[in-house]
Amino acid sequence: MKLRVLFKTKGSHKQGIGDVTSSLDLAEEFRERGHSVLFAINNDQSAMQLTSKKGFEFRVAEELPEIEKCLGAKFFDVAILNQISTLKEEALLFKKRSKILVTIDDTGESAALAALRFNVLYPIADSYSDFKYIALSSSFQRKHEIPKDVMKGKIETILVMQGGSDTYGYTPKIVRALYDITNNISINVVLGPNFSHYQELNKVLSKAPRGFNTVKGNDDLSDLMLKADLAISAGGNTILELACLGVPSVIVCAENFEVETAKRLEKKGFGINLGFGEYVSESAIKDAVIQLLNNNTLLTQMSIKGRNLVDGKGKKRIVNRITDFLDDCDV
Repeated sequence: MKLRVLFKTKGSHKQGIGDVTSSLDLAEEFRERGHSVLFAINNDQSAMQLTSKKGFEFRVAEELPEIEKCLGAKFFDVAILNQISTLKEEALLFKKRSKILVTIDDTGESAALAALRFNVLYPIADSYSDFKYIALSSSFQRKHEIPKDVMKGKIETILVMQGGSDTYGYTPKIVRALYDITNNISINVVLGPNFSHYQELNKVLSKAPRGFNTVKGNDDLSDLMLKADLAISAGGNTILELACLGVPSVIVCAENFEVETAKRLEKKGFGINLGFGEYVSESAIKDAVIQLLNNNTLLTQMSIKGRNLVDGKGKKRIVNRITDFLDDCDV
């Protein structure tokens, strides 16, 4: 049976773009199985550009009256809310307009209204919260199978990533922390689509005693990640992409709500969690990087742990759970 699937998600400089990209990855799985997909997104340029680039139909709707207007009389088999703290009234509308309501990484009242809850980043009771339920693009599933050689004897490439927006501007701090890293190590600094701290970053780069390569982020950074021997990353979707590819990482959380995810990963053997970036010093970042540069055993263990935690098949598992639930409802 061809399903009608509705996604409601949003992105911004403050919130980042992770909810949008993970929604698009999940939507691709539905589309590959022959189902139809419609997006309701907010008026964010990056969110609209990414959704359009992926070839999905979308409506721009933020407030409840706008959402009701864009939905018209449409009824869906599945409504998926992938955004933090959806208002109860909004969740009730989507529940009314669908056979089943699904929430992703929501912890508010709307999650209680959902038939299925997927909370990998922010676990709650009665939800699927294992890291293997993270929705990543198909490129990560494919590249997960490529062996990662972290025992080649030396680190050649470091990757710096602070998500889609780096809301509070921690990238310049990380760059300063890496000033003393030897020049024979290449350092790539990724700037997400909603990054806005160019003035401060350019100032830091102009004073740098070594070279840095800046890369404007796009919708698929898996090749760049796969080539990295070590990463310094935020604690959202990006760190799980790095885990999937087995890239040992230092975690500087771009948001306070990422800290719990970083703690869970570190406890399971992946990543050195330094906490929320506001409270992380340059010396702490430098020390963590040096710790990994000088410890091949730890690098290897971390790479293996990450690949075991995240295999890139999360979006298939989510769609299977949803379709199985619908099948049971129709029995």
